[in-house]
Amino acid sequence: MLAMAFVARETTWQQSPWLFAGLGAALGIACFAGTILARRSAATPGTLGIVIVAGIAMHAAAFWLPLSDDLNRYAVEGAQVLQGENPYAIAPAETAAIDLATLPGDVNHAQMTSIYPPPMLALHAWVMHVHGTVHGFRSLALGGSIILLLTSLALLAAHRAKPTLAVAIAWNPVLVLFAAGEAHHDILSAATLALAFYALHHKLARTCIVLAALAALFKPFALAALPVLLTATSWRHLWIPPLVAALSYLPFAGAGYGLVASLLTFGGDMQFHGAIEPMLRGMIDWLPSHTAALVVRGALATMLIAGIIWLHRRSSGELQTS
Repeated sequence: MLAMAFVARETTWQQSPWLFAGLGAALGIACFAGTILARRSAATPGTLGIVIVAGIAMHAAAFWLPLSDDLNRYAVEGAQVLQGENPYAIAPAETAAIDLATLPGDVNHAQMTSIYPPPMLALHAWVMHVHGTVHGFRSLALGGSIILLLTSLALLAAHRAKPTLAVAIAWNPVLVLFAAGEAHHDILSAATLALAFYALHHKLARTCIVLAALAALFKPFALAALPVLLTATSWRHLWIPPLVAALSYLPFAGAGYGLVASLLTFGGDMQFHGAIEPMLRGMIDWLPSHTAALVVRGALATMLIAGIIWLHRRSSGELQTS
């Protein structure tokens, strides 16, 4: 981590991708090896202390890394909310809420309105109100990492697992690089989801589902955990996530289709989804356009029908056992 922080003062990952990839892989290997050792070693206060101290050191070293340009958008949209502008209707390039020249860098895709759900916009506004600069988002991301680590420790203790397994969180290079390093707010979704599982452990069913819904509103990927949590509590709570989402979007409803316009563009037309998406697109490009459309629609319809059947069987099983 110190090596990555040092080279970051001379170059960037765009200019030296292989160098940064190698250093990131080294962090991943350290995390993997530490997790294996944590399983095999005695769970003493000393070993737990090493895990925590080393994790804090990694996160502290990551503070030398350059911030993500996403933070300029966080700052603009937070200021828009504070000034009463609707970020789903007014793009950063058109905003009167903040002078873009005061930002440390450019706003990415400044012509697009917001893709972030309302709870995230509320946090952006809070950071801009309290701190007033993009550097406040790094403190927010670090706070999310701490909440995630403490909640993970609590869950490990509750399930009588070795607390040293927290190395999987504390040394995780994704958290170190993208939370403490670039200050991406994805960590807030992970922390909220961890709190949802903590509420589940304490049999706080509705609190669990509300937290899971908020986690999904922080970052939609958390939706993947909702079926697990609804199965563990009750599918009768299925009404909670839509209600939480509707209430959060209600203050911005004046934007109409703008509520989802940029999100659909980002998710559908812009290829920022890792190495698998270009492969899938390449496979689909081999097919005639009408055949590709039928394949995609057929796959979606199959998943939808399978989901409905599974939900019906699940609800029938609940009724029989209740």
